[in-house]
Amino acid sequence: MQQREPGCALGWGDWDNYREWQAHGRSIPRDHPKPGDWAATKATALRFIDEAGNVETREYTMNARAEIMDRASHWISVRDKLDGNHLRGKKKKHETAQGRHVNASPCSRSTETPTVQCRAPTTTFILPHQRKASTAAPHSTSHPVRAKALGLCEGEVKEKLIEKVLHNQVTIIHGQTGCGKSTQVPQILLNALPPGSSIAITQPRVVAAVGLATRVAEEMNVAVGTVVGYRTRYESAASKQTRLTFLTDGLLLRQFESDRELTQYACIIIDEAHERTTSTDVLLPLLKGLIGRRNDFKLVIMSATLNLGKFCNYFASDNVFEAHSSVYTVFIKHLHRPCAVYEIAAEATVQHIIESRPPGDILVFLTSVREIDKMVIRLKNRYREYQVLPMYSALPKRQRHAVTSGFDKPTIVISTNVAEASLTIPGIRYVVDCGLKVERGYNPRLGMSTLLVTPVSRDSGRQRAGRAGRQCDGEVYRLYTKQTHDEFMLAHATPDLHNESLTHTFLRLKCLGFDNIPRFDFLDAPHPEMYLRAIGELLNLGLIDNDLKVNWSGKLAAKLPVRPQWYRCLVKANALGCLDQMITIVAIMETRDDLLARPHAVRYVAETSHRAFGHADSDVLARLNAMNCFTQMKLVLSATDLIGWCNEYFVDYHAAEQALELREQIRGTIESQFLSAGKKISRFDETDALFSVNIQKSLVAGFFAQAGFAVGSGDKYNVLRSNEPYLLDPNLCLTGVQIPWVICLNLHYGGVQYLQYVTAIEPEWLLEVNPDFINLHVPKHHSGEYKNSRMVASLQEAAKRVYNHNDAS
Repeated sequence: MQQREPGCALGWGDWDNYREWQAHGRSIPRDHPKPGDWAATKATALRFIDEAGNVETREYTMNARAEIMDRASHWISVRDKLDGNHLRGKKKKHETAQGRHVNASPCSRSTETPTVQCRAPTTTFILPHQRKASTAAPHSTSHPVRAKALGLCEGEVKEKLIEKVLHNQVTIIHGQTGCGKSTQVPQILLNALPPGSSIAITQPRVVAAVGLATRVAEEMNVAVGTVVGYRTRYESAASKQTRLTFLTDGLLLRQFESDRELTQYACIIIDEAHERTTSTDVLLPLLKGLIGRRNDFKLVIMSATLNLGKFCNYFASDNVFEAHSSVYTVFIKHLHRPCAVYEIAAEATVQHIIESRPPGDILVFLTSVREIDKMVIRLKNRYREYQVLPMYSALPKRQRHAVTSGFDKPTIVISTNVAEASLTIPGIRYVVDCGLKVERGYNPRLGMSTLLVTPVSRDSGRQRAGRAGRQCDGEVYRLYTKQTHDEFMLAHATPDLHNESLTHTFLRLKCLGFDNIPRFDFLDAPHPEMYLRAIGELLNLGLIDNDLKVNWSGKLAAKLPVRPQWYRCLVKANALGCLDQMITIVAIMETRDDLLARPHAVRYVAETSHRAFGHADSDVLARLNAMNCFTQMKLVLSATDLIGWCNEYFVDYHAAEQALELREQIRGTIESQFLSAGKKISRFDETDALFSVNIQKSLVAGFFAQAGFAVGSGDKYNVLRSNEPYLLDPNLCLTGVQIPWVICLNLHYGGVQYLQYVTAIEPEWLLEVNPDFINLHVPKHHSGEYKNSRMVASLQEAAKRVYNHNDAS
């Protein structure tokens, strides 16, 4: 272990290690510092500079002992929350030194939380410059159409907008955040278009679609689902009388597949076009073609931070409407120097705002749900007079509505970038922006995904700043320097089309009749290697023929709202009689969040709890066991007790509910499109010894290219497709167990190349995919020699066993 100099403050990881070693009876290394030795003092200051050169300073000295005790208090608070103590209002039985005791039944309860005293850090504060504060009420609980703030409500401006839309097929609306684009433009156009016309407004996120529909319905004084409605992947509130439909861009793309003229809509509004989601980037060329076929069709593109030149050139139109607004002044302040830990800096900035600035609600942008939950607990413990609310896409609808409906007491909202656009959170006066986000990436050469924390673009920074200054003057505290903003942040966000696998997207386009995908009119074409990877995967799965034409299997696979690999898994499962369980597995693994939660602060406790669902050969089957337990408990427990059970066993309640909804969607598609009339979905007896084998064989049918062959000792595997070395994800059930062959559902880079969601397999099952499997799928050098001779030898031995078995029978 690296030695520390005397007086050096320790980081969070030191306390995590010590606490977990101690709680789980593990020996503590001699050279690891003990809590009694952690008396160093960490002093720092946050200096913010606004555009006028005024300086605000937040100086604080945090004693290291107080820091780790605060960390201990947070660790216990998180565990209490996850264990369900906050629901049941009682302590649990004592936790053993080896961690949580898990009974045979996953309904057991245990653990009592020890008490740790927490001492707040010592702080000193230098008063910033003073300026006159706005007298606007900081806690409005309604959603009035603020004519003063929304220039769109003015008669002349409204008439000009209507004229531009009615006299042109394409209109680009560019306006500041808060000017009323998302809420007012749909209402204005609804009144301007012929009676009976319907308008679809796309949003990049479910949260925005539901929130905007609710808000517009309130402004129009109608119920959601009547004149104003919404449609998302999992729920719908729309009817035949709905004229304004807020929906996700992915759902509109699905509607285009069934009705390529979109005859039910007179106008499509693409909102927040700057976000450049994959669905939006596919919709734009399709809608561009629709303009040429329908003279009565209107397309409106809206954003506050749009690349106007690119969009105008793409649509060959200069019909731009600038939506100005008389919103309040927003003062933007940057850090004088970079900060080391943005979570600590964000919390210190919130403390500075509360103690020294005029009253007002605060919005803090962080990167992940885990960070948000940690911050919510700490701020709730520190500021009892404040309402502290989380905001992210996985929250239940009721909790999301609580954030956007207004507050009757001082509030702090901690959010991911879901609150960056479209959503209006009333009363926000202060924004604390960490300047980071979690961004997906994709390496087409390896077929490997990444999930990394990266800086936001300057466009996103402006969007975040626009959350303040809606009802009074606002202030934005950016936890990065002006130099970072000007020199290192990209002007615009990278399109999602460039950051994810395009296999499913290409298959859907081919089903729409676009055979020459490289010539498809994308706004920003992907790299050629993205095309090659997608074509290669579709060929391997047998969803396109050698002429790159989509076949019948490809058309069926495109109807499923999941990766094409799952189609092959479902077909195999149907043949083996376990289709029902495979549908559940698909829904679990295609849900955004992992069903088995593993919070960083209590990861060892979570791992112990997850053993109740564990499976010796498969992480996928372990999650199926967890889902089966969840559905059984849902039948017998109340909603509150069910959440308590999820907290007890670290099952993500929201992920489980989303998986159940997706399962029903997949079941409906299979029953209507795949099975012959009268045939039911097969279900295998899970107590049968062949059940696990059948599921494993079904997984091989779809993910054979991601098979891994063990290399030497340890958890190192070479992947079949590329012969690249990977390690097993440390969270997997097979970690530390030497299995010759495995398959994984995801190839992931997180500082190291990892195999995620691993299942043990037999090499004979790979040969069932194709009789000539070795020649077709094992990678070779340019000379024709196989890259991994040991891998080939193992498959050849398996082929001999299959031949001998068939010959004997």
